[in-house]
Amino acid sequence: MVLDTESGQERRELKRVTIKLPVTVEGIGFQKFTCETLNIHEQGAAVTSGTFLSEGTKVKLTIALPRSQVPIEGHVVWSTALNIMALKPTRHAIGFKFAHNSSKDIAAIKRFVRNHRD
Repeated sequence: MVLDTESGQERRELKRVTIKLPVTVEGIGFQKFTCETLNIHEQGAAVTSGTFLSEGTKVKLTIALPRSQVPIEGHVVWSTALNIMALKPTRHAIGFKFAHNSSKDIAAIKRFVRNHRD
């Protein structure tokens, strides 16, 4: 399953890696939780979670890459319930866009995506 975090031309130009990586999500107004990536690219990630977040919610993500933990800020660009075989409890898919305030952390994500072999 590939879920997008960008639209139009940007979507077509970004290499997406379909991979399951643990992600810790923190922010104001909700409890810290752990989820799992569906896919990741240089500008964002799609995750599946038991927690719903509204569009625009600012978050601090910690993505567990194979050799490092990458903390990165971002925000929710979309969120939807997944109705897969009547899952209970309901699972949600969330699209995050990364903030570009930490070039070191963005660089770690870019290296991972560019070097990953599908």
